[in-house]
Amino acid sequence: MAKQDYNRDILTSAERFKEVLKFLKMNASQMDGILKSKGIFNGRAVLDGTEDISMPMARIIIEKWPEINELWLLTGEGTITKGEVETGTGISVGDVEIVLRCLLNHEEVLLKNKIFNKWLENKILIRENSLLKEIQAKYNLTEKA
Repeated sequence: MAKQDYNRDILTSAERFKEVLKFLKMNASQMDGILKSKGIFNGRAVLDGTEDISMPMARIIIEKWPEINELWLLTGEGTITKGEVETGTGISVGDVEIVLRCLLNHEEVLLKNKIFNKWLENKILIRENSLLKEIQAKYNLTEKA
């Protein structure tokens, strides 16, 4: 009996496509009809595992069902739907991903900016301070004067 990989988080294109069908309460024939009407013919190949979800296919799905997370659809990262960030700020995961991509694409320029560096340093210090307080509370540690 083959050992199953229970730690695998990222689904294959075929698995993600099946999840989309399940989420949308559709069958493969219904999705094929929608994709074919837009000039995309590889829905069955994705289900069979012979092709990956293409960018044009993802665009059609996202246009028709904007609640589906495009990053998840293409890569398997994140969750199937665009949702709220855990902090409850009302900012969608999709918006955060767009900002993150922008930051990563311009990282070199940003890191040369003194104001950005001070802001980043401040955010890091705030996070470290918060973590330190959590550790102190967890282990009943108190600061010595």
